[in-house]
Amino acid sequence: MKLRQNFSLKISILASLLLLFNLNIFCVIFGNGSGGGYGNGEDSENSSGGRVGNIVIEMYVIEGARYFLNVNSDIMTFLNRVESTGFAGMDFVECQQILDRALQNMQYAAAIYDCLIWLAEMTPYNEEVIAKLAAFDYTGFMMEKGLNGNIFEEVEGYLLNGDITGVYKNISARFKTILDKITYIKGDINSGKFPALSQCWELSETCCQTLLFGQYVSRVFYAIQ
Repeated sequence: MKLRQNFSLKISILASLLLLFNLNIFCVIFGNGSGGGYGNGEDSENSSGGRVGNIVIEMYVIEGARYFLNVNSDIMTFLNRVESTGFAGMDFVECQQILDRALQNMQYAAAIYDCLIWLAEMTPYNEEVIAKLAAFDYTGFMMEKGLNGNIFEEVEGYLLNGDITGVYKNISARFKTILDKITYIKGDINSGKFPALSQCWELSETCCQTLLFGQYVSRVFYAIQ
């Protein structure tokens, strides 16, 4: 609860600064731009609607992305250590430190998305953006960019129907799956056991699929600007 309150305070301060200086934000890596799908496109003092609403949502998306990308980096570092064990052996202390960091970052990302979903469910959609999402040529875009069909079609299923909050819930569920997998592998490492390769593969695949899912969301929102 305290973690959520700290994030909420930080996001509120950043959103106020953006409004004060009339700045626009659009990062492009993971889920970004989707905050523009909320708030009816109106200026408002109400944090549950208007420009304040979509800026706060976008800031939550950016914060969640930052922590998740850190997790992804931590996981790749851990897998690098696993891959190197044939030459140098497993340094369990170093791997514990890497997974501790990944676990903490994943907990932060998951907590941020809980806050994000709570706010998104209270904030009206921007109908102009929803109309653009409904009219977007998803098949043409996927073919032109050479995207992974299974993952992009999952993204399309949400955005075509204007269900941006559903996107956040999907990412949140993926985050919690990654959290469970890190926790499981960390248990082996803490016991001085080499982790099961199947668990390492699943963790890597889940991270990669989650990254692609969020990235494809960003690409669609960037394309409809």
